[in-house]
Amino acid sequence: MNPLLIPELIEEVARYLDHNDIVHLLSINSLFHQALAPFLFDELRIEGTRSGNKNNPFDIPEVQEALIQHHYRIRTLHVRSFKSSAFSIIASLPRLSNLTTLSIRDYLTTGQQCNQLLAVLEKSPNLRSLYVERPPPTEWLEPFLKSIARALPALQELELFAEGQHIVSPRVAREFFETCSSELVAMTLGLMFYSDDLDEDEYESLMLPVDGSQTHPKLKYFSLRSHVQSDEPRIVPAVLSTFLRGCKSLEVVDDTLTFKSSSLSWIHAHPEILDALQEAMGVRLMALVMISSEDILEMENFVAHEIGNFGGQRRDDGVQQVWHTIFLMSCPPPGSASLRALVDASRKGLQKLVICDSDYVVGSELHSVFHQGRSLAMMNFENFPTINASDLLSSPWNSRWLTALKIRIAGIPRPDGPWRT
Repeated sequence: MNPLLIPELIEEVARYLDHNDIVHLLSINSLFHQALAPFLFDELRIEGTRSGNKNNPFDIPEVQEALIQHHYRIRTLHVRSFKSSAFSIIASLPRLSNLTTLSIRDYLTTGQQCNQLLAVLEKSPNLRSLYVERPPPTEWLEPFLKSIARALPALQELELFAEGQHIVSPRVAREFFETCSSELVAMTLGLMFYSDDLDEDEYESLMLPVDGSQTHPKLKYFSLRSHVQSDEPRIVPAVLSTFLRGCKSLEVVDDTLTFKSSSLSWIHAHPEILDALQEAMGVRLMALVMISSEDILEMENFVAHEIGNFGGQRRDDGVQQVWHTIFLMSCPPPGSASLRALVDASRKGLQKLVICDSDYVVGSELHSVFHQGRSLAMMNFENFPTINASDLLSSPWNSRWLTALKIRIAGIPRPDGPWRT
């Protein structure tokens, strides 16, 4: 017997092939088709048609038949283009019980595409991870959020709308936050909710209990990119306070702001939000924004005093204070008391450090911030400070939730040079 026809050997070879190679091998004979078809659908990638290719692989009738036959094998689905008919076929399937990961990176521009996406969500009760890069049209946003909350009880990771900011009514936003999966561990959203003129009746309605409201005891990371409007002081607390109080495992809360705009952080603009976070996290989050100072020594003394004396201290009511955000116009001098205070603040829970003028950042001290900063989510600089590869190798970074970083790494050995052990 030809060893190339042994099913086990075919399957082993398939593990090292991409989807296009498998598609071509399916047509060799029935043995190859039977052995290889399942590998085509464990992780499904629906790409756009490449330049020079006449067809998308999933537009081939034989592949579509195999997709229908082996749809129960689909565990991961990445959609970069809706031009292929594959997604419409998937949306028409009766159930996607084994689908655990779904990412959508193409634009949702038509009602048909939105309907198909909603159908996929409704048929995927075991989905664990959902990423949607761009929002649907405005009229589809509310049905989309409601479908996520209702149809995905096992969802653990959710990231919506990395591009732009998208507006829903405050009531829809509150219902979404309080009714989405209680299994969530990480949630990242680009969403705005406000009303031009919120009268008393509308406010009272917004404050009514939400049907099906539940806590989120497993949520550890929550990031909401939502700018605060100056004329809506009651809306943000009304929408978020109950939800945040139910997140008893919360470690990091982020607003994604870099202080390059005039927008206020929804975290620090409302005492009610800080109270809710204090109830959930057990600490009082603080922010220090140092915009300018003509006297460098004055700035150094002020920053060192503020960071060192208030961070980590307990208030009169016994609640510990921790620095959540520190924004500085320029970096403290190397080896200074304020720079040491930044390292200490990172050890005690600092989540966001933004420095505009970073020309004098010392790599070893910068590395200490990463090494100590377990909760650090953003480390942003106007320029690219340098950190040596030797520092990176000397001790590990403990920043579990780091999502924004701007540094230059120096001292990386050349691959053709001598290595020292």
